[in-house]
Amino acid sequence: MRFTDSDPDFDWASNLIEHALGGSPDSNGDAPIRPSLHFDESGHAVFEVNRDKRQQDVAYSVWWSRDLTEWTRINLITEENTPTLLKVRSDRRIDTEESVFFRLRVVRGQP
Repeated sequence: MRFTDSDPDFDWASNLIEHALGGSPDSNGDAPIRPSLHFDESGHAVFEVNRDKRQQDVAYSVWWSRDLTEWTRINLITEENTPTLLKVRSDRRIDTEESVFFRLRVVRGQP
């Protein structure tokens, strides 16, 4: 894949994100489904990532921050892992009394 950080179809997702989430980098009408985040009843962050079953050559990680400057990788517990859905939750409760930010990191290579 060339130019993994570029977004030639201007649909919000870089080529690498589109590859990982099942979109088409050449068509802004085929943007990938955005990953979802919610908190379960015990305060764990739960992430769901839809992915294209043909794209199994990527690894996903989730990071969090209180200030958008310092980021910490979250230890994840897999709840569901199929060719089309990855559902994970944080291994600890996230205190949401203050602002908290999350980001999904995707890299090429076997997960």
